[in-house]
Amino acid sequence: MLYILKSAAINGVSTINAFVEVDISERGMPYFDIIGLGNKSIEESKLRIKTAVQNSGFVFPNKKITVNLAPADIPKQGSFYDFPIAMGILTYINNLKIPDSVYFFGELSLNGDLKYTKSAFIFALHAHASGNKFIFLPESCAREAAFFPDISVVPVKNLVQAVDYFKSGLSMELKNANPKLDPEPDFDLEFTESSFIDVYGQVQAKRALEISAAGGHNLILLGAPGVGKTMLANKYKYLLPFLNREDHIEVLKIHSVSNMVSDEQLIYKIPPFRSPHHSISYAGMIGGGANPAPGEISLAHNGVLFLDEFPEFSRVVVEMLREPLESGYIRIIRNRNSYTFPARFTLIASCNPCPCGYYGSRNKKCTCTPRQIMNYWKKISGPILDRIDLQVRMEAVNPEDIKNSCINNLSANCTADVLAGATGENRRSASLESIKLRVKNARGIQQSGRGKLNCFLDNTLVEKYCKTGVEGRRVLDEAFIKLGMSVRSYFKILKISRTIADLDNSSDIKTDHILEALQYRINA
Repeated sequence: MLYILKSAAINGVSTINAFVEVDISERGMPYFDIIGLGNKSIEESKLRIKTAVQNSGFVFPNKKITVNLAPADIPKQGSFYDFPIAMGILTYINNLKIPDSVYFFGELSLNGDLKYTKSAFIFALHAHASGNKFIFLPESCAREAAFFPDISVVPVKNLVQAVDYFKSGLSMELKNANPKLDPEPDFDLEFTESSFIDVYGQVQAKRALEISAAGGHNLILLGAPGVGKTMLANKYKYLLPFLNREDHIEVLKIHSVSNMVSDEQLIYKIPPFRSPHHSISYAGMIGGGANPAPGEISLAHNGVLFLDEFPEFSRVVVEMLREPLESGYIRIIRNRNSYTFPARFTLIASCNPCPCGYYGSRNKKCTCTPRQIMNYWKKISGPILDRIDLQVRMEAVNPEDIKNSCINNLSANCTADVLAGATGENRRSASLESIKLRVKNARGIQQSGRGKLNCFLDNTLVEKYCKTGVEGRRVLDEAFIKLGMSVRSYFKILKISRTIADLDNSSDIKTDHILEALQYRINA
């Protein structure tokens, strides 16, 4: 007898239709074999499945059992094939009838229970896209799979319960697994603890973070220890608006494959914020391994990759950022198979100017030799710096900045900090809530008018949307020659200027916008 159950094969973060074909034959010597390019975890599933079936009270067939995972030319990996294979065998034992619209997913324990299994979200996404109606899976995976309301998710405790569903003819309905998926609070709950006003001074750096968040521009913060680089960078995540549904699904796909989906990610469309340690390996950053998995640059997709102590990262790790910063994806080739992982992220980096941290400081003397400083910066090449749109030098804070800080005032909406380029009536509040509102409005202008953030505009779109007046073009041309900018930097200035204009609700790029944008490319 041949039984065919629906499943999926996961390749990177993409899926294809797969089928679990279970043939139980009366002829031949009894054995149990699985074919179809399965990896070690699938090979070992034979013992898990046989033991789980027996410990669930069923008599395992003493017959020739052949399981084929089709298509046979596509590599298969993962423990989620345990459940469909077992159900194929139990269909024979109990003479069950399983509809074609049912998917099975899950790893088995030796006692027949279903365990939490990674990749439930991407599996449910595949079932949703394929038009299937039901998905049977472990109870602990139900919230991930229930993201798609038009699929009936049936949480199952063990094999006995799964068999009873089909034996008794019970209606298969969603079992209260669907979370509330679309709450849209205006602002994050952590704003009160994360306001920019608790960072003394650093007006230009705060402004740079606002511009970066508004247009998705890469940013590097350079300064002595203790000036607030890491503190400001960690507040960046609170500036970003919630993801749209399409981008949210993309993020959940990647995190599902990496077994990192949380309830918070499912319910709130929060952009990811990844901050790996500088000792991270090459594979840990770009992805890979025996069974290639997404790296940090992919886990930061549609969000932020924060690299603290940037020059301390391996030069190999830093240089591999070149391609994904331009293309928005990374392609990994392993064992003649190609895996493509999305990697469209905003890079935020921070670093000291030298090993001791005080080169160029007005308060402390640098103790580093010229060679030490040169070796320190060798890890960050010119091409990498050229890909970073905004470059800010942060100076030590003066006592006057602390004295006049908003922290010492009773008003939470203090406007003591004047953001770069703003004077007189143009003073803006430094509260995180007000900055996020400006960022949200600017992003809305970009998405509705251009279909993408300014940082992703190609040169043709820059020419179309980033037009400036005669005086502005003259200023930019002079800067191009005097600063020795690359053509890439030239177009980045235009894109940054466009973002600044969007923050000001200006349809035209003015000379002031270009002059402000040039402040952040002097180190290029």
